[in-house]
Amino acid sequence: MINRVLLILILTLFCQQLQADTAVVVKNDFNEGYLFSKLEDQFPGQHLQFNIQDNKLIVYEFPEDAQLCQEINYFLKCYCSYDIVFDRCYTPAPINVVSLPVDIAHDAADIEGDWLPELSPFFPTMLAQPHIVGYSAGYRTYDKVFKISCLPVSIGDQFSLYQFKTQVHGQLYFGIEACVWAIFEARAKSLSLINADYYIALPLTYINGHFSTRLRLFHQSSHLGDEFLLEHGQIERLNPSMEVVDLSIAYDFNDRLTGFVGFSKVIRSDDSYKLKQNGIYYGFNYLLDMFKIQLCNLEASPYIATYFMNLEDNDWKLDSSMAIGYQWDKLYGHKFRIFLQGHSGYSHEGQFSTKRTQYVALKIQYGY
Repeated sequence: MINRVLLILILTLFCQQLQADTAVVVKNDFNEGYLFSKLEDQFPGQHLQFNIQDNKLIVYEFPEDAQLCQEINYFLKCYCSYDIVFDRCYTPAPINVVSLPVDIAHDAADIEGDWLPELSPFFPTMLAQPHIVGYSAGYRTYDKVFKISCLPVSIGDQFSLYQFKTQVHGQLYFGIEACVWAIFEARAKSLSLINADYYIALPLTYINGHFSTRLRLFHQSSHLGDEFLLEHGQIERLNPSMEVVDLSIAYDFNDRLTGFVGFSKVIRSDDSYKLKQNGIYYGFNYLLDMFKIQLCNLEASPYIATYFMNLEDNDWKLDSSMAIGYQWDKLYGHKFRIFLQGHSGYSHEGQFSTKRTQYVALKIQYGY
């Protein structure tokens, strides 16, 4: 008896989808109601309509944007095994429409958001940034700070905790991201740890079409390796630890070019390593439409990316990075990258951040 009641409640929730004219379309098929609900959550305001017929899912109302249609197609494939067809000429059979009073429809639009949303988008990754959240390993040479070849690695990830329901177009997410960036001496005998940076952040991200913005509060602290301190007794260990709030804005000019700019402010730093508060960063990612390669049934696109930063702590002098590589990706989920990175400016390794350096690194990376 309880199972039947729960099934009726689930069917009722999935079948009641709010429309712009304060009407709800009643779906007779559970699969249609489920998919309709998922599409409304993931692509709000797009007014998507579809029917399931003869083991085909026919989408007959959809946006003009070809890239957005590709994302919708991929999203549907994640949730069903039907053959998916986009056909504006398709005429659906008549459906029952149940009108709701305006006040009830308004309340339905103000329901709570979703915890742990699936396949949520993230703020665009700045592909030339020295520290990217994700899993990576690499080889760095010609570093003027450490005078030896190094092995940079990272372990980290990000995910959304909560998706807010909004009365405007776009998606608003609250999430969490964490990462450890470490660098080791490239010596066969010891591979001693030089420095490790520990990072955790709480980002609030808003994405609306080509526009993205992120407000983020994060903590970062750095620690030198014990072996490294024993081998370099002249180095005094400091405690770079800070909390920072920053605001980033990105815009997709087209399917290949994304530009971004941001402002950061240190709200607390450790007394042993006091930092001046303000900083700006900016750059772009550009996916090339040539020299693509196939690997493991995925297509890799070459890219060029830049990342520039000016910190008050370094007298606003330019810190620059550039990356060139390949990216294997899907429309959703993690991406795999292999790239060559060049850096000229200041070190990003903890207490060495005021020392000027240059280096070249070859990296592989798995992340968003």
